[in-house]
Amino acid sequence: MLLHMDKKALVWRTEFMAAHTTSSRGIHLGIVSDFMAALNSAFSPFDVEGESLQRLHKLKQFLRPINEFVSEFRVLAK
Repeated sequence: MLLHMDKKALVWRTEFMAAHTTSSRGIHLGIVSDFMAALNSAFSPFDVEGESLQRLHKLKQFLRPINEFVSEFRVLAK
């Protein structure tokens, strides 16, 4: 996953790798759950609930199938 990061994520990756590199052990990234928590913390919207409510308010079906609309609704409503 780290190899595929570019643009803004590249800066985060560089800082993350530097913070997890020691001269004695080399690169030690820790466990996956810690990595995912750091990644989510860095790239999640500041106000996840508010953003979801805003997107839910703007949600429209238009001409797409109802199952796609309902799926998106369920994701936003969580």
